[in-house]
Amino acid sequence: MENKNNQFFSNDMEVFVSSDKKLVCNYNFVCESGENYGNCIQDCLSGLEDNYCDRLKDRRCDPDCREKEDSDCRNNLVYYILFGFIIIILAVSLFIILRRKKS
Repeated sequence: MENKNNQFFSNDMEVFVSSDKKLVCNYNFVCESGENYGNCIQDCLSGLEDNYCDRLKDRRCDPDCREKEDSDCRNNLVYYILFGFIIIILAVSLFIILRRKKS
């Protein structure tokens, strides 16, 4: 795609677009300054730190969302609590087993 003074030409599809607005997304698969999931979905994936809270249910806690704004953040908390309980149970079990072996 060729860019000349906010006029964009494409040889692949023979399309001409003229715009007075500066395009934010440069379609290079890198989420750069000024781009976010809301204005450049091609470059910025959901759940990235890009100053945009996408609120998508995608199993990624978006760091740009405030508390309780992204449902994935709340779901992750349940997993962290469950994982913590499992670690505690394993530690107590190991302690009991080692104590019995000494006796």
